[in-house]
Amino acid sequence: MTTKANIDAWIRYVYMEWHKNNKSSVLPSSIKIVLRKMEEALNAQDRDDAWHNLERMSYLSGGRGDKGASGTSQSQIYAEARLECGVGAYWMDDFRQAKTFFDEAYASYTSDRHYRAVMRWLIGCVQWILPSQIDEAIISWEECIKTFEQLAGSSGSNSAWYHARVKELRRVVDLAVEKNDPPPPPPLGSGSRTPPIAGRLSSLQTVGEIPAGTPAGALPLTNDYLEFETAFLENVSHRIFSLYTGQNLVRILKHQDYFVLKVRGHSMNDAKPVPIDNGDSVVIRAQNVPDKSGDIVAAEIYNFDNRVTLKRLSMDREKGKFILYPESTHPDFQGPIYLSGQSFNKVGEGWRIWGIAIAVLKRVEE
Repeated sequence: MTTKANIDAWIRYVYMEWHKNNKSSVLPSSIKIVLRKMEEALNAQDRDDAWHNLERMSYLSGGRGDKGASGTSQSQIYAEARLECGVGAYWMDDFRQAKTFFDEAYASYTSDRHYRAVMRWLIGCVQWILPSQIDEAIISWEECIKTFEQLAGSSGSNSAWYHARVKELRRVVDLAVEKNDPPPPPPLGSGSRTPPIAGRLSSLQTVGEIPAGTPAGALPLTNDYLEFETAFLENVSHRIFSLYTGQNLVRILKHQDYFVLKVRGHSMNDAKPVPIDNGDSVVIRAQNVPDKSGDIVAAEIYNFDNRVTLKRLSMDREKGKFILYPESTHPDFQGPIYLSGQSFNKVGEGWRIWGIAIAVLKRVEE
């Protein structure tokens, strides 16, 4: 995997693990709408519309005098909006503008040490891409680690999380200096601060979209396994159907990590034994290697669209042939995607698996 591909993965990892899974957004609803429009334009590869909405978000967050969610201050709104603008600018390959937005967010998170550390790591990511700023990138990452060390020394409930990140990031920085190249991040889900779910799957968080979304948000569990027929997703009741048996019963194992993705599109609306329709959500078991040929996987194809797609996988390991199949009645989703390589997570192979779809969640109609 190239430096750019590794930094892309770090941007996704930090955005989802340290930001989206950290706390609820403080953005007012109007700015959230513009953010959604920007993300939709990015997914559609409409750069002009994406940039237009990025500029709108920047203007709205800089000129608002009212309060955001729960009466939050203007500086908090400004900081989060700058973070989002920076991520948007990065995905449009405007790295200098992305760094400017990240710098502004860092300066605005005056009293939030967690987010000051997050911004230092994101700034370091962009510095890896910019010419002749590798040493600056290392300094930014070291500052993030230093802040996490301070947070790890506190008596708060997240002390263990910060201790784990410090150990993890120290290894990353040492490897980056040794190789003069940043290593890839840990698997998504491993760095989440999402709280444990005890006893029942009471509230699942949607952490992205598929095929144009990024997985994150592992849900650690407390029993050996849990079985579910229904679940509440974003406060809405859903029935859960196994993608192996079609039964309205799913078993969640303790020693596995899971995340949930909302389906956007029709490429798997004829999946067997249960169709996966637009607007459904899928439960993904986080793993980088499929169990068998025929699994439905969340896979990312580098240099194709740099996003995750949900497809049926056919594989011949000996010949190094892998095919992602849509299962759809829609005429736009009939062609397979052919892949090559001898492994599923080897640097430079050009694609990777994020997890296996084990169940689909369908909204219970009122």
